[in-house]
Amino acid sequence: GDSVKQSITTFFILPAAVAAAGALAYASGNTGNSVQLDASMMDNVHIETVKPETMHRVLAATGKVQFNEDHLIHVLAPMSGQITNFRLRVGDRVEKDQVLFSIRSREVASLVTDYLDSQRDQDLAEKTWNMTKDLYDHEAASRISLQQADNDLAKAKAHVARAVESLRVLGIEQKDVDAGHGMQALIPVHAAAGGVVIERAVTEGQYVQGDGTALLTIADPATVWVLADIFENDLHLIHPGQHAQINAVAYPGRRF
Repeated sequence: GDSVKQSITTFFILPAAVAAAGALAYASGNTGNSVQLDASMMDNVHIETVKPETMHRVLAATGKVQFNEDHLIHVLAPMSGQITNFRLRVGDRVEKDQVLFSIRSREVASLVTDYLDSQRDQDLAEKTWNMTKDLYDHEAASRISLQQADNDLAKAKAHVARAVESLRVLGIEQKDVDAGHGMQALIPVHAAAGGVVIERAVTEGQYVQGDGTALLTIADPATVWVLADIFENDLHLIHPGQHAQINAVAYPGRRF
């Protein structure tokens, strides 16, 4: 006839559209395992043998890619002052210990002045000690006078050391102050690590406060984090060491 009869002894799957269209119908009077199929629909029939398989559950979630926070650097102002020598833009790459900008500060000028004053006091204390020691050796000065000179010299050296350390905390070296004859009122701000500037909240000539506000943010793009949003009732499915596949809209057809 115009129809094809075929006996199927294995499990078969038909598309929903076939069933909806009535393409599958039992043959009249058939009480066995045979079905009658329209010849035009045979190409849509796929026959598979039933066999046991392990079903793996796939958990899909939306998320976002962000920079590795362990390698994120927020550059702060160590002291209030005016920004100078600032030329960086978002997207610029910087290297470790590179000078990002400088801050001109009155407080720095005051620290430099304190250092120079303490240096002069130390020079005077050393001269006084040498003179007192010479007099003591010739029995022209008392032991108490020599001990007082020792004490004054020790205090002067302590004041110099404290002034030098205060400058070093701000990135100013003693040799730079000595070479500039004290005309140093700039704080150089260095990059703690290399990376790319991703945020900038300051411009050349701007006055900033040393209040913990980030002036620049530097990130290392070599590694990033992917943060996925998981529903609370699915948290029991997540375990350390599991593998995940990431599909990004920016890279259609690729999996990471």
